[in-house]
Amino acid sequence: MSVDRKAVRVTLIASLVTAAALLAGCADTTEVVTFTDEHGRVCTALVVDDGGDGDREPTAIDCEYPPPGRSPGPDTTKPLPGD
Repeated sequence: MSVDRKAVRVTLIASLVTAAALLAGCADTTEVVTFTDEHGRVCTALVVDDGGDGDREPTAIDCEYPPPGRSPGPDTTKPLPGD
């Protein structure tokens, strides 16, 4: 069985270009965001910021009412460690 070197070369170049394009689009960052919702609950969410189009998608949202006599602190945004 003979291997067509030109076809192998074209396939390899196409694979490298595809891999470079995919890696260039991996500029996503994840942040921990805290906020108070319209019901007065303290909420924490992980927000994934898609670097390509600026789309911010919240995930893992957890909300709780503060203990009696306490009020929520200020809203914050912090990057996840190692991000």
